[in-house]
Amino acid sequence: MESGWVAFGVVAAVAVLIAVVMIGVSAASQPADDRLRFTSDEVEFAYPSDWSVFERCGDSPDHRVVAHIVTFEIDPEQRFADSCDRTGGAIPPGEASIVITAEEGGTPPVPEPVTARPFGLDADAIIGGKPAVFRSRQSGDDTIIAWWQLSPSGFPDRWLEVRAEVAGLRLEQAAMLDEIWAVLDTLQFDP
Repeated sequence: MESGWVAFGVVAAVAVLIAVVMIGVSAASQPADDRLRFTSDEVEFAYPSDWSVFERCGDSPDHRVVAHIVTFEIDPEQRFADSCDRTGGAIPPGEASIVITAEEGGTPPVPEPVTARPFGLDADAIIGGKPAVFRSRQSGDDTIIAWWQLSPSGFPDRWLEVRAEVAGLRLEQAAMLDEIWAVLDTLQFDP
């Protein structure tokens, strides 16, 4: 113990050992990935297990709801998919109602889908290997309507539209939009 370097080495080794144990305990205490998967003929995506996804409705081949996603608990009798309702009714603050619609024929609203995300470091939005168009607009003081145009194979003869109504204050809206982007980033066309 005559050398200060030996003492320093022992203290550093103990500190590294404690850090490794703390990281291991922290990783073990993290919840398992609680994402579920939705699969249809058109898309497949992962979503949080506390969200509800209602399967497609409508038999029109050129305009059909693939999925209606709600991020909040709803009354079991209020089945959006039964009526093909395109809105979520009363959306609680910080929550969203999301409708994914498959479109065929006609002209897509935005024929060249190469629009950047309005925020974040990753400027170009790639969903399922394809660029996505994104628009948003405020609807009143406490609701934002976000819209995506996704281009699967066969574009521009067919495309998907995602429309989300997000309620709450701007920070709550931004947090929910981040969650929706995370779901859309897992989206794959024609699974």
